[in-house]
Amino acid sequence: LLGLIILLNLLPKIFNVDLKKENEKYRKALLEEHPPTIGQNYRIDNPNLEGKSLKELQIREITNGVISRVKHNNSSFTPNAETILHKGDIIRFVGTQESQKKATILFGKPVNETITLSNNYDIRWMLVSNKKIVNKKIYELGLSYKYNVRIIKIKRAGIEIIPNAKSVFRFGDKILVAGPKDNLDKITKIIGNDLKRLSGIDFLPLFLGMSIGILLANIQIPIGNINFKLGITGGALITGLILSKIGKTGPILWTVPAEGGNVLKRLALLMFIAVVGANAGAHIIDVFTEKGIILLVESVVLIIFAVLSGAFIGWKILKINFLSLLGLLTGALTSTAALGVLQEKNDCSAISIAYASTYPFALVIVIIFVQLLSVL
Repeated sequence: LLGLIILLNLLPKIFNVDLKKENEKYRKALLEEHPPTIGQNYRIDNPNLEGKSLKELQIREITNGVISRVKHNNSSFTPNAETILHKGDIIRFVGTQESQKKATILFGKPVNETITLSNNYDIRWMLVSNKKIVNKKIYELGLSYKYNVRIIKIKRAGIEIIPNAKSVFRFGDKILVAGPKDNLDKITKIIGNDLKRLSGIDFLPLFLGMSIGILLANIQIPIGNINFKLGITGGALITGLILSKIGKTGPILWTVPAEGGNVLKRLALLMFIAVVGANAGAHIIDVFTEKGIILLVESVVLIIFAVLSGAFIGWKILKINFLSLLGLLTGALTSTAALGVLQEKNDCSAISIAYASTYPFALVIVIIFVQLLSVL
């Protein structure tokens, strides 16, 4: 473990890689894949839009953006699907840069004219913390026609999403809502907007998830003439993947809030390292006395070969971002401790995302092959 951590930290120097530049490349690629949204005002100059409703025009489908405000005859309001557009109206359109280009073709050139908000109109960010609306689609809540409000953006895991009627609420989503102040107060109760719920930990789902994982761990799976088990680690992992995909069962929410999850991960990592160290330390003298330097050399050679060959293929041949490559290597070697060290030194989500993508497959393969080797 110690050798792996040292080797992973030396890899950037071995391959002459600047991690800061790799971080910038990763962020740039992320922005290209998930571009940020911007707001722009337009005057309706297209005569073909006269007298057409937003539902008829299918603005979201054509431009991949939304109209958050409309100004008609000096009156500003939040539009809904039945809102009629007229030539000369000023609209506030929210979307990516590409969406803005499509909006220019559809509506006309952008204008600097502002849409003055009335004293009763407001725009607010809200946090989805009400478990009752998790996994529900926007149209199911009827926010537009019941409260005359419009959801302009959804920010999830740092990525901005332009919503549509079928967009689903996830626990911890940050949503931008526009509409009358009185109705926004009512919406707040529906959405939740309670930061404490996002930082807390619900132990019931954790207990149930671990219990299911233990049961799954003891199920024997036949492969030919061999029966193998997933084990506690494999059972917990598979259960977590399935429950995370389900998201919610009745009142039980299977996702762990980010802040609470970070606390649990750090605590679990410390406990894991402590237990590994305690168990290894109790027998380390006996092991070296019996096997001597051979065992140490074998383990060092295996780790060096696996890491260097994997790094060479990933960096030189597959052209993978080096930060993502570090995450892939730690995941492939199922080294949670090494991941923790890398995350402490590099403030980039690329490492953890790559690790999470690789770890489940690597762990299952290790479990299968260890049991197959024990039979051979």
